[in-house]
Amino acid sequence: MKKLLFLLLSLILVVALSGCAIDSNSPIQKGSSPAPEKPVNQVFESAAENSISREEAINIALSKAELERSSVYELEAELDREPGRLVWEVGFEHNFIEYSLDIDAISGEVLFFERDFD
Repeated sequence: MKKLLFLLLSLILVVALSGCAIDSNSPIQKGSSPAPEKPVNQVFESAAENSISREEAINIALSKAELERSSVYELEAELDREPGRLVWEVGFEHNFIEYSLDIDAISGEVLFFERDFD
């Protein structure tokens, strides 16, 4: 009876431990671990350090609209994060026309340009 109980407990132990096996292809098994990912905010801040300045974005927007800074009002510029890139969103008004531009914060390329006549 003791042998049967011992055999049964051994079998249960073997089955239980077999579920805990580590995959031989696991990075932990090979001695390496996956590289930790940077938090999204840290990536955003790092990219922001390499971006064009607010003043540069405004100058690009004014150049695209062919306007002088002294002739516009309600001037706004905000650095925003879009999927895969940082973008300066620049907006202003001139002679009751609203201008909206998106400018790539790294390259300075104008991605979006719109005039809205009120």
